[in-house]
Amino acid sequence: MIVLLEFVVWLFVLPYILFGLVLRHMVDMLTSMFQLHTLFAGVWVAAGGLMLMPYAAPDDLPFESIPQILARSHVLAISTPIAMIAVGFLLVVVAFIIRQTHKPSAS
Repeated sequence: MIVLLEFVVWLFVLPYILFGLVLRHMVDMLTSMFQLHTLFAGVWVAAGGLMLMPYAAPDDLPFESIPQILARSHVLAISTPIAMIAVGFLLVVVAFIIRQTHKPSAS
């Protein structure tokens, strides 16, 4: 009976262990391909641009909120959310280039 109980507990714990292993493999893959600080900065900036996208549409309210003002502004004739997404993409590319040119030596 105790063996059956151990098997059931193991069966419930196994998905968490497997998820942890998969997550660890993904982190190892990301750290081998990208420079993490620049990658996270790029993802953060692009996510900010994506969050501002819905506020760029005009509405009939008599006032504008701060996200609406920010989303409707322009950077060098490009809307701010699009510019933020482009800068985020460039930062991700730069993170890849940095890691590929500065690979640590295996010793």
